[in-house]
Amino acid sequence: MFVVDFKGKRYRTIKDMCDDYGINPSTYALRRERGMTVKEALTTPLYSNERSKYQNGRHKVTDHLGKEYSSVDKMCKAHGTTLHYYKKAMAEGKSVEEALEKPVRKNVGHIVYDHLGNMYYSKKEMCEAYGISFDAFSARRRKGMSLEEALTKKPFLKDPEDAIDTLGNVFKNKTAMCMHYGIPLTTYDRRLERGWSKEEALGLKERKRASFGNTVIKDHLGNEYSSKKKMCEHYGISVYTFKDRIKKGMSLEDALKKEKRICEDPFGKTFQNKTEMCEFYGVRFHTYEARLRSGWTQEEALEITKRTDGRTVRPCTDPLGNKFKSKTEMCEFYHVSNNSYYSRLKYGWSEKEALGIEKRKSKLDIKKMPCVDPLGNTFESKSAMCKYHGISYTLYYGRIKIGWTEREALEIDPRKKSVGEKTNNA
Repeated sequence: MFVVDFKGKRYRTIKDMCDDYGINPSTYALRRERGMTVKEALTTPLYSNERSKYQNGRHKVTDHLGKEYSSVDKMCKAHGTTLHYYKKAMAEGKSVEEALEKPVRKNVGHIVYDHLGNMYYSKKEMCEAYGISFDAFSARRRKGMSLEEALTKKPFLKDPEDAIDTLGNVFKNKTAMCMHYGIPLTTYDRRLERGWSKEEALGLKERKRASFGNTVIKDHLGNEYSSKKKMCEHYGISVYTFKDRIKKGMSLEDALKKEKRICEDPFGKTFQNKTEMCEFYGVRFHTYEARLRSGWTQEEALEITKRTDGRTVRPCTDPLGNKFKSKTEMCEFYHVSNNSYYSRLKYGWSEKEALGIEKRKSKLDIKKMPCVDPLGNTFESKSAMCKYHGISYTLYYGRIKIGWTEREALEIDPRKKSVGEKTNNA
């Protein structure tokens, strides 16, 4: 569908027609809504002065070569400049030729100067001129180097001998050499800083470690070792055991001796160690040690004899007159655990109820028991008594629970309220 102007000229869209007349499509639509004709909407000038037309950028203009454009924006694009720069140049009083022919730099940053006074549009451009990367320049400036040093200092040249090991093998770089010997590059550099030779740093030669001011470790027989670990491995003990014995004041000979851990059970049977003895009796070693620390005998710890719980065993009698050696035996007879028995007594159960001889009465059973009210009337249950007095059993039970008397709970007598007590709407 085409759009036709007042002259009969056809356009593909309203935007194309407005661009031809140098007017904004939104301005055209607003004018048409206000009742203006097509001719008035397209030809009515936007501003009174000529400079405002240039500022708008939507007016037919002619460049310095005599070529006509439908808008200033299109003219600027044709000459490779921007509308913003064109407006700024015109506001400064420059000619149309100067405003259009001025080259426009894209992505221009802050202007910077080097140590010689040369101007650059950005630090990156300055670094490119000196053949240095921007990251290297920034790192040098952060280290406190002057601008001249940061720009002109030659980069560090790696020594090719660093990539050659002591055997004469040549590698691409130092990292490849360290990877070949299975050593991290940071570890290799740290070893060299500490005074290690290249052979020692690469692990080709074992380094003699100093201990207590000596370069060699000697045992009580005069044998030399490169480290304490090697000496302890020779005698079949761990380094931690050796250090612990030295701290306890043992001599070097005693500290290096390997103990023969022979132990006996209560029956005189010998084992190589406690672990073997515990496995024979089916007890974990840690459990065995913990039991001994808790005061158990060896027979009890190995579960050869049954251990009592430490309480004084006293004979007792149940409610039916049966005698038992202990309460534990009595509970086992009635198939009740000790914890359940003592917990039931704690919560107010009778001994018969705790042992299961009698069934404990529930709240519902108590509710259905025969009772007598304060007036002497007999009822089949408390529920019937409450119903007789016109209150619910729940309300009656709640009042008794908070300390009301039975006459007050049944509303036979009015309750005497204390000062500050809230009125009970019940």
